[in-house]
Amino acid sequence: MLQRASARHAATSSRQLSIAVSLRACPAGMARSAQSLGPRMTMTKTLQPRSPAMRRCFSSSAPLLSTPHEVPLSAIRNISAWGHIDAGKTTLTERLLYHTGGQASAPDSVHSAANSALPGDVDSGSTVTDYLEQERERGITIQSAAVGPLWWKSQSSKDNPSAAITLVDTPGHIDFTIEVERALRVADGCIVVMDSVEGVEAQTEGNWKIGSRYGIKSNVLFLNKLDRPGASIARCLRSFVQRGLHARPLLLQLPILPSGSGGTEIDGGIAGVIDLLTKEELRFEGRAGEQVVRTPSSSPEIGPARHSLIESLASLDEVLMEELFSIESDDPHQSISAQSLRQSIRRLTIAGKIVPTLLGSAAKHVGVQPVLDAVVDYLPSPGEAGDVRDELGMGKGTVHGTSERAREVGRGGSRKPKVQGKATPPSKEASEKKESAAAASDGPRLTGEDDAVAAAEDANRVSINVQDPTLSCLAFKVVWDKRRGPMTFVRVYSGTLSRTTTLFNTSTGTRERLSRLLLPFGSTYTEVEKLGGGQVGVLLGLKDTRTGDTLVDARPAGGKAATMDPTLRLRPVDVPPPVFSVSVDAHSKSDEEAVNEALAMLVRTDPSLRLDSGSGDDAGGGSAFGAAGTNQTILSGMGELHLDIAKDRLKNEFGVKARIGGVRVAFRETVDEQLRGVNAEPHVVEDVLERDMGGKRVKAGARVTVQALAENEEGDPAYGDNIVEVRLGGEEGQKGNIESRSEAKSRTARGNKGDPASGVSNLNAEQRQARREGSKGATPAGSDETGTVGIDADSLRRSVLSGVTACLSRGPLASQPLTKLHIRVTDVQTFGPEQSPPRAVGAIIQSLVRRAVREAGARIAEPVMRVRIETEEGHMGRVVSDVTTDQGGDIVEVEHEGAAQEGTERRPVDVYLPPESQGEGGEAEGAIPGARQKTTIVALVPLTKLVSYSSRLRALTAGTGTFTMRLEGFRKVSDERQKQILEELGRV
Repeated sequence: MLQRASARHAATSSRQLSIAVSLRACPAGMARSAQSLGPRMTMTKTLQPRSPAMRRCFSSSAPLLSTPHEVPLSAIRNISAWGHIDAGKTTLTERLLYHTGGQASAPDSVHSAANSALPGDVDSGSTVTDYLEQERERGITIQSAAVGPLWWKSQSSKDNPSAAITLVDTPGHIDFTIEVERALRVADGCIVVMDSVEGVEAQTEGNWKIGSRYGIKSNVLFLNKLDRPGASIARCLRSFVQRGLHARPLLLQLPILPSGSGGTEIDGGIAGVIDLLTKEELRFEGRAGEQVVRTPSSSPEIGPARHSLIESLASLDEVLMEELFSIESDDPHQSISAQSLRQSIRRLTIAGKIVPTLLGSAAKHVGVQPVLDAVVDYLPSPGEAGDVRDELGMGKGTVHGTSERAREVGRGGSRKPKVQGKATPPSKEASEKKESAAAASDGPRLTGEDDAVAAAEDANRVSINVQDPTLSCLAFKVVWDKRRGPMTFVRVYSGTLSRTTTLFNTSTGTRERLSRLLLPFGSTYTEVEKLGGGQVGVLLGLKDTRTGDTLVDARPAGGKAATMDPTLRLRPVDVPPPVFSVSVDAHSKSDEEAVNEALAMLVRTDPSLRLDSGSGDDAGGGSAFGAAGTNQTILSGMGELHLDIAKDRLKNEFGVKARIGGVRVAFRETVDEQLRGVNAEPHVVEDVLERDMGGKRVKAGARVTVQALAENEEGDPAYGDNIVEVRLGGEEGQKGNIESRSEAKSRTARGNKGDPASGVSNLNAEQRQARREGSKGATPAGSDETGTVGIDADSLRRSVLSGVTACLSRGPLASQPLTKLHIRVTDVQTFGPEQSPPRAVGAIIQSLVRRAVREAGARIAEPVMRVRIETEEGHMGRVVSDVTTDQGGDIVEVEHEGAAQEGTERRPVDVYLPPESQGEGGEAEGAIPGARQKTTIVALVPLTKLVSYSSRLRALTAGTGTFTMRLEGFRKVSDERQKQILEELGRV
């Protein structure tokens, strides 16, 4: 039922419309297939008044939409649109929604000019995807918004069926990188939106790296804002290659410049595009460019551009090369069909060998429909993406996960169980992956002990195909709704998810029961009965599920318990570490409970926020930021804007009364081994401690080894970039020993110098003998006697890890999180379940680790940011001087845009670049080319110097300078600086 109501037309009677999705948003081909699915294809839409534009809302009483589950797998497209801030992502997304019928418009055909509604507009606050009040007030995207399925039939290939597109719009601001992480974790392909005036910017590079990290190979590049002065296609493509994003951004279109009086072309603006595949001109007419007028083109630039495109495709695609050779013509490049080129582009795009590049201006409604065509024609379905690829680079719809059952049931890479004392050789695929990773980093190839680690990972790995009947889902986002409560966004990787499914969260080990199953559309939703493999949906009713959790069916299919794997883990969402923090206090004692509940939900919905209440039970699963002993609750985030938005949400969204303190920088603690000498050995503490706990005398002991990570070592993000190794016993091969993946990395980085835990100690022989005398009666936890005293080895191991983790969250100097350490706990000694309960063991291990870190030479480390400052050439000197002197930074690189164009490219550009007269957006001759004289300064600056730096930069550059920053790492501070920090934190 469609109901329109407003204050101006209060007397107008409501009208009802039942809109069939197959006829409303699909051309004839899909309509016929939809009709075969039955009458349940219809859904009811209710339009309610929204200021200043109408708001789309799906009635909860509408008939359940069962057909999304029945959509063919090949028709599904899960994509994300991303780019730098102000590149035009949201504007493009709103145009895509409009043309697919996603806007609240009349029930005409989506390709008709009769649509009464216009696309959502960022300036007027009428967007579907930017629906939060903060987003509309600030004019920026703050959180990712999913919409779909959006039905679209490619206009360039009439024989192909319509596709069901789920589109996720993402923020461009670096403070909200977690939203990009969540979106790209579940996307199969991306629309990369680039400002044609600016070219590749900081977040363009950053988001590309995120997509590469998640294995996204298929991307479509859209050069937006070609209507603006200073826009240049050639400069954009050149920067795309030189910045290392991809070597093959292939132009599929040329721009059509507007015509003045007498038919002469006018520099500046874009009137349409030329399709190089069909050699046609595409012009976009109507109120929102909904009418695409195609006419043959006679542009002389088509010949060389199309020839270069075909040469590039044929050099990478043997199928197209053979077809070219088989054409009996004087000019096979001109004779080959557009359909053959599309098929070649699709193969190469899915394999990640090219990036199809399209042109347009979303704000001017130019070039939007070809983007939808490219999504359908070139980006993969879930069955064509994934981690497993064939020899041509085509995906098989299979992703990797991990499971402790892998060795038992014969799934995963290494099918044989690990033999004690003998490493299982890694699979061919794991070896190739390992070799390619080493080659890409120009580092040594992993050998020896790393093969054992690769074999262990390979043995635990499982392959999950999208067509497997067993249910597996990933929760990639949690949103709070005042009316509905927590809403969990999931992607189904295999099996079928229905409203009656009882879920098991393998990450938390708890059962979850969903109440409703929805499809997302910005701030509104459609209820459905089922979701199939490859689809994205929203679950209501989940109480404990967080971002990155894996969900499986808790009820075994066919009554076989083996079908449910409680240890299955899909790859989680990577969460960037926070760098700023503020204190949060309730206005009064009566507000404390409401404030605490709101903060808990806030960090659940945004995992890049970390909460430390000083109690040790920190929300968000992350590291704490120094609340211990201060009676303060500390909220940490990615930046000033991030925390400002969180503050606003607490007030307006959750309606709680809280006082927010000033922004401060979050530090870390580490070990400076040079305090104990230039070549100091790893520090070892070996002791047995006794203490009173809960009215009882408890006792436990262990050997703890602490050392700083080497420069080329990487820590485990799950442990705050530390390496944690626990061996319940003290000798290799003893029962209960475990070796982490990080351990072998550590030994490789140190040159395999041996095991410091077995040969290095700060205790002399007499001291070690005294320790042994004091621990008489103890049972080595790794010995065969462990079970005889009633202490379960797994419980004990968890207690030890809990103690280490608790210590990692608060260092000994200022209760800041520990980082870049290798902590090894061995020779755990227990004295029976009465004297050594698991909780006591964890507390004693925490004390021993804290003591070892303090004695090893604890040192404060401050966050250092990689800052990218863009300004005009004339202001460069003042900015560089300020960075190096007043801000205490180090200049890494200075990029002059003009110099790059004169032949100082870092990478050769082997793709077709249109002449500047074709690609320039039209700066008049003699005008000051400010955009082309842009200078980029890259520097490493302490974060403490960057608080409110934007105001200082504007003063230095007459308001023209901008900067972006991202966390580079943490750097140890000097003695003087450490004293200042401790004084600021009240720790002196």
